[in-house]
Amino acid sequence: AHSPSAASMPRCMSTAFGGFKRHDIWNHWSCEEASSERRPSWNSTDDSANLFMSKACKSDGPSSWCSRFVLHPVSKRRLLWMLLGACMLAYDVVVMPLQLSGLMPEVMVMQFVVVTFWSADIIVNFLTGYYEDYRVELAPGMTARHYFKTWFLVDFSIVMFDFLSVAVGEMEDSNGVVRLIRGSRLPRLLRLFRLLRLLRVRSLIEIGNWIAGCLDSERHVVLFRVFTLIVGILVLNHFIACLWYLVGTEGELTWLTHQDMDTAHAYAAALHWSLTQFTPATQNLAPISFNERIVASAVVLIALITFSTFLGKMTSAMTQLLKLNAQRYSHESKLRRFFSENDVPENLAQPVWRLFRQQQRVDARQQRIGLSEICDLVS
Repeated sequence: AHSPSAASMPRCMSTAFGGFKRHDIWNHWSCEEASSERRPSWNSTDDSANLFMSKACKSDGPSSWCSRFVLHPVSKRRLLWMLLGACMLAYDVVVMPLQLSGLMPEVMVMQFVVVTFWSADIIVNFLTGYYEDYRVELAPGMTARHYFKTWFLVDFSIVMFDFLSVAVGEMEDSNGVVRLIRGSRLPRLLRLFRLLRLLRVRSLIEIGNWIAGCLDSERHVVLFRVFTLIVGILVLNHFIACLWYLVGTEGELTWLTHQDMDTAHAYAAALHWSLTQFTPATQNLAPISFNERIVASAVVLIALITFSTFLGKMTSAMTQLLKLNAQRYSHESKLRRFFSENDVPENLAQPVWRLFRQQQRVDARQQRIGLSEICDLVS
């Protein structure tokens, strides 16, 4: 048996490109590409190109009428829905602790809107593709099965507790059974179960990864990481401040009863107290009751671990940012030293500085990654 010549082999069977051997997954992609009528551009927005891309990503099997409704995990419609979910989750993260602690009354209209959105999100997740090895699974049956095995029970339980909370809040007090339910601990337990919404933080993680992937500069990625760390610390302190206020309302002798302040001032004082537990700062609030001392001790332990981790990540991010700018700083130092040693006048130095910084930006844009480096990354 003799091997076929390179000329007689189809284009999609060629496994060498530029001296590099391609993996089987790339050869499979080339075969699908060769069978199409034309090769679509990666940035193409043409319908036929998008149809080709969906066929290349879709798993083998018969198609159904609901296949047209399946969302690609990185499509614009999916990302738009995720951004809307991030807004809803941000609303929950900010408002939910305020409502649970009694700092803010419940707004039934917004609560109904949030519950309706997360109910629709369950249907959307049933029709959202997922990555499996090197390809995207877009078959409706497979996407529904994958979501049912992963996050369906968690999302469904959260929505059910939300519906119960809304139903109890909408009941009228004329019924004796309703008054008995509201007088019991059931409404508070339902509010506590709303904390399960924090499990949806995974959506924020997906959006954060997507934003980081869209950034075209490593410097911007580092700054984005720093921003997310700061936001995370602020959110944690927001929760602790609401907890500290809630503990202050339980009992006759607490830190809150010793202070003559309105609700907004009380939250600001609680937030100040929370921030001082993470940093070496001073404040004039001290725990008085037994419950307050237990909470204060737990917060100190949490702050010890959290702030150490936060400081380590911030130091790592700043070090990476300095390394990215090390070459530029070195060139600026040489240029500044040259101006100082040769007494270059200011009216001549400033145009040179502007030309130097412009050239630095041009050099940064012209840097390209070679094919050999990509092959080393994915091999």
